[in-house]
Amino acid sequence: MIRESYTIAGGNYRNAGLASSLLKTRLKKIGVDPAVLRRVMIAAYEAEMNVVIHADRGTMDVTFGDSYLDMEIRDEGPGISDITQAMKEGYSTAPEAAREMGFGAGMGLPNIRKNSDFFRIESSVGKGTYIRATIRLNTHKGTAGHGNSLVVREGVCSGCLACVRACPMGAIRVHEKRPEILRHRCVDCTTCMGVCESGAITLKSRSFFPVKAERGVLLVPTELLAQFGAAHPPQYVFRVLEKSGFSDVFTTAGCEVALRRAVAERSVHKEVKKPVISPVCPAVVNLIETRFPSLISLLAPYLSPLEALISRTSARPLLCVAACPSQFTLFRSMYDECEAIVVSPSETCAVMREQELRPVEIGHLHAENGCLEEKDSFLESSQKSLIVSGMNEVVDILERTENGLVEDVEILETYACSYGCAGSPLYRENPALAGHRADRFSMGNAQPKVAVKRGEPYRAREGMRLHPNLAEAIVLLSKIDTVMGSLPGKDCGMCGAPDCAALAEDIVLGRAAESDCVQPREKGDEGQ
Repeated sequence: MIRESYTIAGGNYRNAGLASSLLKTRLKKIGVDPAVLRRVMIAAYEAEMNVVIHADRGTMDVTFGDSYLDMEIRDEGPGISDITQAMKEGYSTAPEAAREMGFGAGMGLPNIRKNSDFFRIESSVGKGTYIRATIRLNTHKGTAGHGNSLVVREGVCSGCLACVRACPMGAIRVHEKRPEILRHRCVDCTTCMGVCESGAITLKSRSFFPVKAERGVLLVPTELLAQFGAAHPPQYVFRVLEKSGFSDVFTTAGCEVALRRAVAERSVHKEVKKPVISPVCPAVVNLIETRFPSLISLLAPYLSPLEALISRTSARPLLCVAACPSQFTLFRSMYDECEAIVVSPSETCAVMREQELRPVEIGHLHAENGCLEEKDSFLESSQKSLIVSGMNEVVDILERTENGLVEDVEILETYACSYGCAGSPLYRENPALAGHRADRFSMGNAQPKVAVKRGEPYRAREGMRLHPNLAEAIVLLSKIDTVMGSLPGKDCGMCGAPDCAALAEDIVLGRAAESDCVQPREKGDEGQ
């Protein structure tokens, strides 16, 4: 059993939600079922906001039991004169300042009661309010996912620790200038690659682009066509690829448009939970399954554009250019390497520049540009859609979604890379320019334009949990708290872990030793 307490400051809207956010992190570590986690978070957030909006100060005391979570919220404030009235949906006494910031809709207490298995409220006018909410806990059966495609190059790391600090999943450790990836946490985003100036972390890829080998079907991301400057626009690059000997050349452009239209059509149904999250980016899908499992129900049940394109391709041999590790992993999970080859954009672009994009070919293609049709629009202007790119921004918007703070958004289209797929560190062109050029690419009539329903449901992954058994996970969480008490709490990262909490977890799970901490301890801390 674990007991902990959070202090809540009345009127402090800047830090509003901090206590419930910390609690959420703890619940994910013990592997609470996503549906239960969502109930806990709604109840905890609403309780915290009630203190922030109405009281001078308060506390949230939380008890983790083997099968339940108990929250007691006490505040010092004006109290409630009519509890029956306060429990009605829409009734609010929130001050104007809170309403101007979007709080105080009168759903706080009803939401706490609705999401609790046991609810109790007491209040004294002029003194404050006491709320107790108890929720039964159970764990989810996590899956391991498809693995990942990031690799570490030996002897290259400079020891700068940029990757450790940047990883949104806390999945990287660096010891003696050697990065180690915690595979169960990695979501195959490109954040670590993007900040690694030494190139120590890279993509598991084939070392060649077989321009002279047997030709079959070539699959390319649309953004690949926009990597060759203004003199070589996407249409011309596409035609060069068509003339290079492949039986067919397909881009993801048509499937991207089809997916957007399918997601938009899904979002108009009243029974569908909002916001609908597009599965356009496999890395974000991995992120949701690993770190935000309570949002799995919001993911539209379709394949990503690359998966949809692969599903419509049956010819052999098959060559796919993967724009990022998550696409690379998807491709490898769908095909054996004996049947298909996958290469990175950087390798492909290097060969294309050397062997394919000769001036005579480009000049010969000018007259053929007119046979391509324009990309059509996919969303009505009135729809409430939001496009978010970059892992930091995506994590923030998913946190807000999990807390119920994006109710004015109907569709979320999220990309792990800044500027979307054009921002992959495997590309060299400026992502804003590449994205602009890719958006102007026109598709031929033969290009697949399909949105394909998933055959298997999304599943929560085991990445964040400490142990499959809830009781054992709580015991480990308690041990981590004990170790944390002996660490300096400076979060310097010099131990090779992102912060002291991660180091404490590593120590308890046998991945590190307390001696790895290089910071001096306060007198009396040693040996605790």
